[in-house]
Order: sequence, then structure tokens, then C-alpha cells
Amino acid sequence: MKMERILVAYDNSEESKKALDKAISILDDGEIFLIWVIPEERFVTPDVEREAEENLSEIVDNLKKKGFKCKGIIGKGDVANEIIKEGNELDCDLIVLGCGGKGHVMGSVADKVVHHSHKAVMVVR
Repeated sequence: MKMERILVAYDNSEESKKALDKAISILDDGEIFLIWVIPEERFVTPDVEREAEENLSEIVDNLKKKGFKCKGIIGKGDVANEIIKEGNELDCDLIVLGCGGKGHVMGSVADKVVHHSHKAVMVVR
């Protein structure tokens, strides 16, 4: 199966960086979508949103400089639901996420995405 549209759950944690590296290694001349979800239970301030936007923008720019087609998405709400929703809306071939993170991509999130997504899911440790 060709992997032409991959969604990566990204939060700048080591686990999400490993997930991104894995996605890059299996991408078949397609596009990578990075989603950074700000959890609904976190008190969202302009600083939290700005940090997410700046970090995501930087990684997207770096990937584009390396020749990848890439787009960043900021989501808000239930992390797993946002990942699943974007995977469906983007008609991704695969969703890749780390197991662990900064409270954004935790084991429970990975578990929920694996069990409720209709897309293929890869969890990277």
C-alpha cells in the first residue's frame, strides 16, 4: 500500500519527533500533515496557542526546505477526536503518533485513536 497522505500527531515531544521521522521514512512522494492539538482540559492562553503555532510553523518550514509537501494544523479539543477527525477529513492513508508526550499524545490518546479511527494507525515508541 502506498503511503501518500500521512497525518502525524505532533507536539514537539521526543515521541512525536520519532513519529515524524517514521512517517518521513515511509512516505511515498506524498504529503505529510502535522496536527498539534491543544487539549480542551488545558487552560488555553494566547501564549499556549502562539507556542504551538510557532513550533509547528518551524517544523513545517524545515520539512518544506527539505523538499517535502507538508501542512500544519492546529486543533483544539479532545486530542484523540481531533486526530481522528482530521485523518478522515484529509482522507489520509495513515495516522502516525507517538506513545507518550507532553500531555497531548499520551497512551490513552493513542489507544483511543487506534480503536476508533477508520484509518490505518501506527503508534511509534
